Amino acid sequence: MNNKSKVIGISLLIIIIFVFLFGEKIISAEEINNGIDDGSLKDEIGSEYVEGIELSSKQEANTNYANLEWKLKENIGDWTYRVYQKIKGETSFTTISSKYNKQVKVLNIYPTGICETTIPGVSADPMNPKITFTSQIDGKQYTLPKSAILKQWMEEANSEEAKGYGKGLISVDTVALTDYNNNPDIYLKDESGNYKYDVLMFGTWDGNGGQDLNNKSVAATQSFIDTGRGVLFGHDTIHYNHGFFAKLQDNVNMKVNSAIPLIGSGRVQVVKKGYITKYPYNIEDKILTIPLSHSNQEYAYGDIWIKYLPEFVWGSEKDDYGYNNYYVTTWNNCAVIRTGHSNGEATADEQKIL
Repeated sequence: MNNKSKVIGISLLIIIIFVFLFGEKIISAEEINNGIDDGSLKDEIGSEYVEGIELSSKQEANTNYANLEWKLKENIGDWTYRVYQKIKGETSFTTISSKYNKQVKVLNIYPTGICETTIPGVSADPMNPKITFTSQIDGKQYTLPKSAILKQWMEEANSEEAKGYGKGLISVDTVALTDYNNNPDIYLKDESGNYKYDVLMFGTWDGNGGQDLNNKSVAATQSFIDTGRGVLFGHDTIHYNHGFFAKLQDNVNMKVNSAIPLIGSGRVQVVKKGYITKYPYNIEDKILTIPLSHSNQEYAYGDIWIKYLPEFVWGSEKDDYGYNNYYVTTWNNCAVIRTGHSNGEATADEQKIL
């Protein structure tokens, strides 16, 4: 059985580890070393090699990805795989995407509550107005609450992208957070019990519409994360006032604390370069314009990719402790983006970041 995949953002300074799992047990791994040998594969992954699995990798010249290929014996049983990355000088491996140029299925779990905003010039609409648009994925017209606008951003044609900012590769289904809380698995899984989505996105609205997860949906979301699939948390989801969302904070290496000052503005810039700042859009080496937004009383100890720039609307340079100034932060297969404070407004830059 021959299989192929691609990973994004490979460079001579990055070690990639390709891991096969049989259930929860690692059964084989391949290190894409690119000239670096620090002995960390065996020490950190501790894999058990099994006959009948052949793994190989090849850096593609003049590209930002590498090809991964593998051959499995026919009777190996159920298996999955994950790809890990560690940049030279870093101490920990983190998972990275292997969905280069592949379809990505997203479930947007959107809030339907009301949360007033105090942004100058932006008024909250207590009716959560409707949006109507035509998807370039299936050609159908959709009418949704504005808090479910991610689907429009990714799938509607615009002046730059005929297939939407998702480039025809990102398809979005939607479900209200209240419905997801009632029975999350009927939205996450098909009739056979298999997960239907690659990524969940929570949001997006100011204060997340004042809505939280519950015990049932926290457990279901954590189980989804544990499979290696992705979760993107929008503005004001993981927050000290949202106790259930806050239970998921370790997945993004974040700590909420009401004493931490807010930082925010309408300008951001990439401060860490890698796969998410190169694909599908290269957003590096430029100042990006976004609707006003802010971090919200938490420290991000994971990878901070994009930070707010002065002049700050919330906080000041003396309030910038480093870990509290982030617009996008990731850890393994989870991320937080501060999109949503503007209640459904977004610039082209922000949609490309998403």
